[in-house]
Amino acid sequence: MQASNHFDSATDPIDYELDEVSDSQYTLKYALTKLKPNTGMGTLNDPAYARYDVSWFPLIGQQLILAIVLTLAIWRVLKDIFELTVLNLLAPLVAAQSVRESKKLRDYISTVAGFFMSIALMFVVIRVYFAILAIVPPMMPTSWNFLMRGITTMIIYAAGGYVMFSGIAYVRDHTRVW
Repeated sequence: MQASNHFDSATDPIDYELDEVSDSQYTLKYALTKLKPNTGMGTLNDPAYARYDVSWFPLIGQQLILAIVLTLAIWRVLKDIFELTVLNLLAPLVAAQSVRESKKLRDYISTVAGFFMSIALMFVVIRVYFAILAIVPPMMPTSWNFLMRGITTMIIYAAGGYVMFSGIAYVRDHTRVW
């Protein structure tokens, strides 16, 4: 005895789509709807495989701004870590042959603490930048078209990058590590 098959041929599963059928505001029901002949997976006009309209100018602009900001951030972080390591960990040890005096020792310990605080806060500022990028663009009104949303997102990326670099400079100034 052969098992019963719900479909007549191998292409039948792609000839159906799942439609939302609601009878009230609070209940959702779904129904399988057979697609018209000669539509389905092989055509681009199938409602189940909708095409998207893409505004390329804002998309490429966002990618370029994000690439520039992240490249500058990587360069700034690596440069700062190198400078902080050389200037604040190695230089005081070389300059102060003896740290027996309490003032020299206290200055060295505060320099090392400022070094680690500066690096930690630098990464916190970068994480806040990424959080802003994840939260703010989806909050834009849905009534805006693609171009308005794209240009606003580009402004958010650029302004967030500027604020991120200002925050890194602020952290460096207030930890007195330079």
